[in-house]
Order: sequence, then C-alpha cells, then structure tokens
Amino acid sequence: MHSDIRGKCLVRLHRPTEAVQAAERSVATLARTDVRNMAFATVEQTVGLAVQNRSVRLVGEINAARARMQPWQNSRAVTQLGQRLRAYRLAWRSADDRSSQ
Repeated sequence: MHSDIRGKCLVRLHRPTEAVQAAERSVATLARTDVRNMAFATVEQTVGLAVQNRSVRLVGEINAARARMQPWQNSRAVTQLGQRLRAYRLAWRSADDRSSQ
C-alpha cells in the first residue's frame, strides 16, 4: 500500500503518530515533479500532526491553506478535504458551509 494511502487509513484508525510516519515516508519517496501525490501526502502528514497537536495556530494555518483553495471549492478533492478536516474538527465552518444548512 502506498504510504500516503496508508497514512490516510491510519488517521482514520486514530493512529496519528503512525500516520505521520507513513506520510513522511511517502513524501520522501515521491518525485518532486509528482505534484498531485506530493500534495496528498503532505495533507496526510499535516492532518496526522494536527490530530496529535490541536494548537490554535496549527488549525489556523490549515484553515488559511484551505481558504486559498477557494478557486477550486467545487472540485471533488477540495470538497472532500473540507469534509475530512471538519470530521477531525480541524476546520472552522466557512460561510459557504453555513449557508448550505
């Protein structure tokens, strides 16, 4: 199993330390030109770290990064990322989320 997928599974199993290690291995093995998979692995690494450390600053940085994805808000990947971040209580609800209720 590729390390970024493994990391995602480990986060879901509430094993964030192992998830971060898997994501680190994934980042280390990917070619820098493999931007898509590098992004996924980096997100998994960040989620794993954030699950371990619920600092306001870290959650703020995650939300700032997610806000910069606004131009792609309707894409499947960004929508799923928002859902995952909210599921782990790592994202503040955006105005768009609140208006859909």
